[in-house]
Amino acid sequence: MRFLFVGAATFLLNICFIWVFYEKVGFDNRISVTGAYIVTVAIHFGLNHSFTYRQSVDTVGVDFVRYVVMVVFNYFITLFVSILVVELLGLSIYLGGIFSVLITGFSSFILMNHFVFSGKMGGK
Repeated sequence: MRFLFVGAATFLLNICFIWVFYEKVGFDNRISVTGAYIVTVAIHFGLNHSFTYRQSVDTVGVDFVRYVVMVVFNYFITLFVSILVVELLGLSIYLGGIFSVLITGFSSFILMNHFVFSGKMGGK
C-alpha cells in the first residue's frame, strides 16, 4: 500500500510539473517530460527509501546508485512512450505522461523490490 501511495503522489506531481514546464514555461514536450521526470524521481527516491521500504540512512549510498540505474532505464521508457503518444499518435502530452507512468510503475515496482532496495519491504 505504501508503494501505491508514493506512486500516486509522485504521479500527480509529475503531471503537475509537466503542466508547469509545458504550459507555463513553454518548453518543448520532450524537455517538459524530462524536467518533470528529474524533479519527481528525486522526490520518489526519498519517499520510497524512507517511507515505503523504511531503509536506514546507512543504505542511502548503495540504494541511490541502484536507483539511478532504474531511473535511467525508466527514463528511456518514459521518453519513448511520450514521443510515441505525442508525436506519432498526435495525442496530448498528458496522455503521454499517464501512459508512461503506467508502464514505468510496473517496472519500478519490480526493480525496487528486487534490485534497488533488495526486496526488503518495510514492516515485514
